Amino acid sequence: MKRYETDFDAALAFLQVSRSTLNRWVRDAKLPARKVGGQWRFSEDDLAKLRDGSGESPALARAREDLRAFLQSRRTNRKGTAPMKPSLNTGPHELAEALVWDAFDRKATDLHLQPRRDGVTVAFRIQGELQSIRVIPPALAQELELAWNEIGLPFGDSGIRRIFLSRDRAEAVNEVSVLMQAIDTLQGRRLTLRFMGEGRVTDLEKVAPREEDRAVLQRWLKRPNGIILFAGLPGSGKTTTLLSCLQHLAKDAGLAVFTLESPVYLRVDGVDQVEVASEDAPTVTAAMDRINRMAPNAVGLCLETAETARAALMLATTGHLVLMQIGADGHEAAVKRLEELAGAPVLPSVIGVTSQRLKRSPTGGLAAEYRFWEPAAPRP
Repeated sequence: MKRYETDFDAALAFLQVSRSTLNRWVRDAKLPARKVGGQWRFSEDDLAKLRDGSGESPALARAREDLRAFLQSRRTNRKGTAPMKPSLNTGPHELAEALVWDAFDRKATDLHLQPRRDGVTVAFRIQGELQSIRVIPPALAQELELAWNEIGLPFGDSGIRRIFLSRDRAEAVNEVSVLMQAIDTLQGRRLTLRFMGEGRVTDLEKVAPREEDRAVLQRWLKRPNGIILFAGLPGSGKTTTLLSCLQHLAKDAGLAVFTLESPVYLRVDGVDQVEVASEDAPTVTAAMDRINRMAPNAVGLCLETAETARAALMLATTGHLVLMQIGADGHEAAVKRLEELAGAPVLPSVIGVTSQRLKRSPTGGLAAEYRFWEPAAPRP
């Protein structure tokens, strides 16, 4: 006869799962339970079976163990890096966190779970290229998504979840923030987890190491009002350059600097960053109104909408410096795109356009290559 003597908190500690997960397992009859005095009680045998995988699909238990061994070996083989713990358990939450940390430690910018014919491919984007790491079964991918959902927080009504992780290690970075988004495709459920940076944006000297490039940006940033456009294709680094310029303004020029972003990926020293969870018109307009009432000297707009385009034009003509990113290849396409969004001519307000692409440097990393354009007639 089974003895139901383990209480809820003890079961949580034994299984190393969240309270919501344990409640769901009880509700779905995955874990037998009995109420004693109005509280759930569990059998030690049932808890052990569930933890060891003997109460579930053998294929899922084996896949979980394979992933655990894989991540453990990657930790052990990483030179100069000790594992977080002597051994890594196969609990879904611990595996989900370990996978994120593995991607982060390998300097990935994002982590992908891609549904394919032979399973779900785990891939890291490193230096702009997706690298396949491992193939896992869909059931394990679903389990990882549930774990990330439970430890994450919703980002408005966007369907995005923000995940904050921390670890106890003698490393330079022991905290990280991740944004997770899922979409259903014909192939299956696809996940993207994007790192929000190791902490803070880098200095302008590092973003634009060539002195002649930096000189152009610094000359533009000395203008009291007008629009500077940061153009480029997705993944070209235009947001990082824009934020570095804003940091330069806040630190070196001592100006009141704000941003409007959705979401905030990198923190910027000295800059007041405003985050909106939705790009719909009322939300963006209300946020811009609040920023304008704060008497800013400069505003960085990381949203490409009709509302931000009109706001950029209004701010530029009322004595403010505006830095705005545009998804376009080249200055002509960038100016045309801004005019389409604003519904009005913008060229008289444009200080200049910087178009950039990421190219591989001699050292093997990626560096920005800039092209600058200014209106033919000098602005007063």
